[in-house]
Amino acid sequence: LEELREPLELTEGEVATLKEYDEMDQFIDFLEKTKRNFSVKIHKTVDLKKIKHDNSRSSLDLRDKVHDFIHHDARSIETPTESTADETKSAKENKFAQPQQEEAAQPEITTSSPTTPLPTAAKPAAPVKQVSTNHLMVPEEKEQKEDPNDIFIELNDNVYLQIQYIKLSIEHKPKQRRALFLVPDPDLSDEIGEESSATWVELLGDVFYVGWLSNFTHATEIESPDLIGKYVAWFVVMWWTWCSSALYSSRYDSGDVVHHIYKIIELCGLIIMAGSSPTYDTSPRWFIIGYIIMKSVILVQYSVIFSVSLGTHFKSSRRPLGAYVAASTVSIIMWSISLLYVSEGDMAKRYVLWYLSIGLELLVHLFLQTNSRVSLAASHLGERFGLFTLIILGENCMGFISKVAEIVAASDANTNPDPSVMAAIMFSVAIIFCYFFMYFDDFSGEFVEKTKMSSLWMYLHFPLHLVQVAFGIALTNVIDALSQSKSSTTTVVAEHIVRLVAAEEESHESGTEEISQVFIVRFFWVTAGLILIFNALIKLVNTPVKGAHRRSHIICASRILNAIIFFALSATTFDNLGPLSMIAVMMSCLFFQSAVDLLD
Repeated sequence: LEELREPLELTEGEVATLKEYDEMDQFIDFLEKTKRNFSVKIHKTVDLKKIKHDNSRSSLDLRDKVHDFIHHDARSIETPTESTADETKSAKENKFAQPQQEEAAQPEITTSSPTTPLPTAAKPAAPVKQVSTNHLMVPEEKEQKEDPNDIFIELNDNVYLQIQYIKLSIEHKPKQRRALFLVPDPDLSDEIGEESSATWVELLGDVFYVGWLSNFTHATEIESPDLIGKYVAWFVVMWWTWCSSALYSSRYDSGDVVHHIYKIIELCGLIIMAGSSPTYDTSPRWFIIGYIIMKSVILVQYSVIFSVSLGTHFKSSRRPLGAYVAASTVSIIMWSISLLYVSEGDMAKRYVLWYLSIGLELLVHLFLQTNSRVSLAASHLGERFGLFTLIILGENCMGFISKVAEIVAASDANTNPDPSVMAAIMFSVAIIFCYFFMYFDDFSGEFVEKTKMSSLWMYLHFPLHLVQVAFGIALTNVIDALSQSKSSTTTVVAEHIVRLVAAEEESHESGTEEISQVFIVRFFWVTAGLILIFNALIKLVNTPVKGAHRRSHIICASRILNAIIFFALSATTFDNLGPLSMIAVMMSCLFFQSAVDLLD
């Protein structure tokens, strides 16, 4: 305590209080209560005792030796690796190599905790006053810029105490006004490998896509094979709208005011498309107008960069940027022509124009993927795809929340929700988490920067996202079937019929359509298997699978094997495998797959 009195500025009352403590945790709590910014560490070592008793400065780097014992978090005890015989011999030889007149000089403490922020500027440190021979001090390496005021107190031959002052430094950055307009860089070749991340504006745009996806999914449930085509046709447009926007913003968005204005206009077009999506096949006018607005924003953005490339220093960037401008222009023209074919009888003509324009843009991006002037390696596109995958998985969970709300609302004070239905929902959450783990366990957005296969990796996400959304719908259908089987002896999912009737009344259509149980079962297993297939393909592209990476072979093979099992189970029916059993079997298979994924 006498050694701590001066460094910690302890009063007589505080010293008396500390004398009553017999545990280190009490001392740490005392420092926190008295608002003394110190961290306390206990280090266990035998070798340090030998080093401390050296009365001379040896050529042995004592400071590095101490770092082996100190670099741990607070309240940690470290047992260092014992030195070998050769190392001990070398230390002893070096110990006596220094002049005897240096015996009285003791080095100064300069070690600090990893949690202590480094000072922003190197300052000469005042020497610490030696209180007793128990202080072990080490000469400072100035380039480390560490705090020289740490206190070391030897408790016994094997244990010493480190008390370290925690500096609370607050970095004040001058506030800068957001630029009105920043001239975009047409040549991205010099930015390859630079770290970047998604901006808040990009994340805001993704939130709008969450609403769009949720609105259409709940308005157009896949309840029969006929509705699969309608959903896929819409999903292609929605996904490419997001992808084309991400391809631009992840490379060229500079965060200036003008780009914010671009984003506002783009989101207005998105809202128009989202609101008109449920009837995009029967009343497509506003759906088309919304797409034209969004694509026009992208055209203007690429046109600005192309105009900058017309300067003498960016000749090599003109061709790829000009291709982007031309593709966007042709796309707008083709969608504008589709406004002439808005009747239901002209649906095929509209689809031809729409998907030809999307295919043209896709080919342009594929053709330019290796051009360093517009390189995807100078972007954070990998992060954007990861975030969108997270959005898709989150949309699946929203259906579970709605289902629990329906079950709870249907029960009264005297009845509880059916346990089997609640169990099915909990199992479903586990299934979604397994798919999440499968994708994100070895996810790395840096992959886009390092391989020519980046475009294949990107566009494999389209079928993955599609089947992920479809699986979420199929999983909800199975839970609905289980819920209905507990309240009725019929083999038809009544809740879906009610929803179908309501949707048909709103569209002035008549009649109802029963949901085929065979379709529910097949849709459930096939979409689940396809998710495994596409995840395996993405891993094959995303990670090395040669030589030492045999485990990647095993993981991908396991995913494909599970997919084959799921495809085989699609031949079952509710008669030989009930809804709850189906979900439980799938959860078990995915748990096994998650265990295999841990091998990598």
